[in-house]
Amino acid sequence: DRKYFTQIPNIIVNHSTAFEQSLYLTMKRYAGENGTCYLSLKFLSKKLGLHRKTITNTIEKLLKRDWIVEIEKKKVQGGQVRQFKIIDLWALNIKQYEASPKRSLSKKASPL
Repeated sequence: DRKYFTQIPNIIVNHSTAFEQSLYLTMKRYAGENGTCYLSLKFLSKKLGLHRKTITNTIEKLLKRDWIVEIEKKKVQGGQVRQFKIIDLWALNIKQYEASPKRSLSKKASPL
């Protein structure tokens, strides 16, 4: 677990399912500054309250979206687990939202 907080780009929140969001957030949270995560399916399943098959399918979706990449397996007590690098999506996020037209607040919607 890391200190303080974990930030994820809005592109993740706005363009993914709840399963993808929760798995990405959990992986990013544990990846820390070096950006790699090697949590077991058993751990992720328990942490997220999801079946292992759902975790596996969601990992495959994140891989296809190029939000994570698989790297060499990590040796752990009792064997090896898959290891993933969390891709830095901030530039893509900024590009996406700078290109979008800005919303203007009407007088009714204005917080003032």
